Amino acid sequence: MQNNYNHQYFLQLLGAKGRNAATAEQTSQYKQIFKRLDADGDGKVSLQDYFERSRFNDPVKIRGIFNATDRNGDGVITEEEYVENRTITDEAKEIFNRMDENGDGVVTEKEFVDNSNIADKDLARQIFKELDMLDEGQLSLPRYLRGWGNWARED
Repeated sequence: MQNNYNHQYFLQLLGAKGRNAATAEQTSQYKQIFKRLDADGDGKVSLQDYFERSRFNDPVKIRGIFNATDRNGDGVITEEEYVENRTITDEAKEIFNRMDENGDGVVTEKEFVDNSNIADKDLARQIFKELDMLDEGQLSLPRYLRGWGNWARED
């Protein structure tokens, strides 16, 4: 099934607006957070900056978020990369939480099919299976965000 479908279309079916999902107020908040992370004001946040100023305490999580945000892999996060990542991620989390019927932080195939906006249940199953790259029959939030983020940034 890989590469046979338009992932942007899948995200639209799930209710995503993608890079345009953030309101002006949210974008402003994201930019303020970026400024806090960019203590020297050079417009770039290094991994060290992120470790020192992130609200997270888990080094693995910090590194994972940094790498997901640094889309061009140059070792720094720009304001544009930060705002884009937060916009995509916050929207994805909102949609994930709506589908996570029992609130356990995991979306099963049944929850995905039953609680997504997708009327065609067979298509919903296919989309779930494509997101479930490890074929576990469920999606943890980090795994879901990884797939979602890659799809949302496809051109």
